[in-house]
Amino acid sequence: MNVRLIIDGNNLLHLMHAYAMGKPIGRLALATLVGVHAAKSGRDATVVFDGPPPTGGLAQQFATTGVKVAFSGGRTADDVILDMLRNSGAGPGVDVVSSDRGVQGGARDFGAGVTSCETFAALLLASGEGGEARRRSNRPRPPVSDKDEKPGPPSAPDADRWIRDFGAEELELPPDWQF
Repeated sequence: MNVRLIIDGNNLLHLMHAYAMGKPIGRLALATLVGVHAAKSGRDATVVFDGPPPTGGLAQQFATTGVKVAFSGGRTADDVILDMLRNSGAGPGVDVVSSDRGVQGGARDFGAGVTSCETFAALLLASGEGGEARRRSNRPRPPVSDKDEKPGPPSAPDADRWIRDFGAEELELPPDWQF
């Protein structure tokens, strides 16, 4: 049976940033990474991101990733994912990738399988889709929160470390810019 993946894009993207896997990764790079995995595994995949869809050239680039990419518009990606499950007759042929407890519970209620973003990211790394990220996968993993909400901004020491690690101290920022 060909298992269809529905991926909570921002949830997975946040985790990929937390693992600091190589260069910072954006939505297009994440969709491309998932597309490589989908092609290798023979799975259909849809990545759902929060916010409005891109326009112009960026929209055309998303069409080349090998996966369907959806944007939530004025709704949350979580709501879009749950609507997709409700409207598609989800069941054992669907696997939802999210670490959000609400999305996971809804997916289970619709009979879909659930894979955490941590597990899916490890699968991407182990199968080589992560390129340089695979070499960095031995870094300590961030703790998994028991909370449903997304974490707040980084602490001042973390922000300073990230600025050093990614060379952002060389950026010229507007005088009113604040971290």
